[in-house]
Amino acid sequence: MRLSPLKSQTKTRAKNIVDLLRSMGFKVSTPREGDLCLESYLECCGQVLRLVFFDGRYTDDLVIKVTPEVGGCEDALYAPKGLYIIGGPDNEVAERIVQKAKFLSATLRSVSS
Repeated sequence: MRLSPLKSQTKTRAKNIVDLLRSMGFKVSTPREGDLCLESYLECCGQVLRLVFFDGRYTDDLVIKVTPEVGGCEDALYAPKGLYIIGGPDNEVAERIVQKAKFLSATLRSVSS
């Protein structure tokens, strides 16, 4: 799969979503540009999870993957561990990130126990 350069709207929305997560009390790193995605790290429930922001391929929807995996953008797309969020207003996306991060953190804790 060939990814195209990020839209400026994706960069703006990623920053807004990270700011919303911070306002909710979470520790989140500033999004930084990777190879055709933006990535940030979220601390949730004792786990550090990677947030990977992509442009929607056929729409203007923002696609976010919450994953424990580390690697490049394309690696994140195909990594088996992680949950996706597709589209929606920034405040709803931030809430869904928190829900999925909590679920993923609990799953990772139960697997490692």
